[in-house]
Amino acid sequence: MNRIKKYCSSLIQDKKVEPNSSMGKAIFYLNIHWEVFTLFLGIPGVLLTNNIAEQMMKKAVLNRKNAYFFCNETGAKIAGILMSVMETCALNQVDSL
Repeated sequence: MNRIKKYCSSLIQDKKVEPNSSMGKAIFYLNIHWEVFTLFLGIPGVLLTNNIAEQMMKKAVLNRKNAYFFCNETGAKIAGILMSVMETCALNQVDSL
């Protein structure tokens, strides 16, 4: 991570990137917030990505979109409960069928 920070700073210092360009502004933003962006690195076992959480959110959004097509609110609630149970089974590697 320090190499990335050093490389980005060198782009500005060596005038390979204009400070007022989009990239220059992104590097400036990175430098200002560096400690906050890298705080998670001090915690052992923290994953470098949040792909699992993103995938779970996509499923919830898709279920919400599909809920508009249920005949009534009760049907949508039941579908939400079933989705929750099926995802819990999947996370625990249990066959939900």
